[in-house]
Amino acid sequence: MCIKYRWVALDAENQALEQSKLTATQYEPEVLSNGDTLRQLLARSRYALYKKTSDWTSTQQERVRLLFTRYPDLQTAYELS
Repeated sequence: MCIKYRWVALDAENQALEQSKLTATQYEPEVLSNGDTLRQLLARSRYALYKKTSDWTSTQQERVRLLFTRYPDLQTAYELS
C-alpha cells in the first residue's frame, strides 16, 4: 500500500512540475511539520513500518504520526501486522 501511495505522490508531483513549467511559475512542494515533503515522508517512513512501536526513534514517531494522519488505512494495516 505504501508503494502505491508513493507512486501516486510521485505522479502528482511530476504533474505539478509540468504545470509550473507551462505557467512559468516556481513549483513549491508542500512541506510537512517535520520538514519532509509528502514524497519524502512516504520513502523515509518505510523502515519505521517494519519495527515495533516501542523501537521507534523520536523522528520515526513524528514521521509515522504524520503518515497515519494522512493515510489511516496504512495505520490499520500496520496494526493488523
